[in-house]
Amino acid sequence: MGLNARFYETKIGDCWFIAVDKYLN
Repeated sequence: MGLNARFYETKIGDCWFIAVDKYLN
């Protein structure tokens, strides 16, 4: 659930790529 929420928040910010990187790191 947390990943989904983060993905959505980042997608809206026009920077979902950074979200994935931060989550993986």
